[in-house]
Amino acid sequence: MISDLGRLSGLQAQLKPLLSQVEQKIAPFHSRSLQNGFAAVQWCIDQGLIQQGITFLQETLISLIVEKIIGLSEINNYVWRIAAKGALNGSDNPNKTIQEKKRYQPDVPDETVKEKYEKMHQWVKSYPGLSDEYKKLTGPDGFRNDINHCGFRENPLKAEDLKRELRDLFESIKSLKLYAPQPLQPPLC
Repeated sequence: MISDLGRLSGLQAQLKPLLSQVEQKIAPFHSRSLQNGFAAVQWCIDQGLIQQGITFLQETLISLIVEKIIGLSEINNYVWRIAAKGALNGSDNPNKTIQEKKRYQPDVPDETVKEKYEKMHQWVKSYPGLSDEYKKLTGPDGFRNDINHCGFRENPLKAEDLKRELRDLFESIKSLKLYAPQPLQPPLC
């Protein structure tokens, strides 16, 4: 662990304040879970890394739905990620997912896709406002486009507005209780 660095080097007294700060910064990344994705969003906001924060938020929400409905072992499955995006966008129609399934996983029955998609859609609906918040991020007028498409649209947001939008959106997501931040642990050194 980082605290061992100070003890091993003989510089513990001098490094203690620095190591304490490092431990506090990495404390939210306490396990191998999707909560780390949400912790990364907060870290990006704190560091002014807005594009990275937007990407972490989008991908973590998609991963969360795949994990909850399909299982952690399928978190990288392209078809289920497409389904999760559709559900997050508020669509109750699995047709796009079925089309993607035919290209990438033709052996999965359409009925299975419909069933899993419906579960994802219902899960999203169980968090009122989640779909609307996700659309603020990724929809046609979503602020993600201002960064990922270099602001090529009418009335693109300025840098300060993007920071505020991400911060406000993340606060809304946190209010839905999808993210349970872990309390900071006292420094180990």
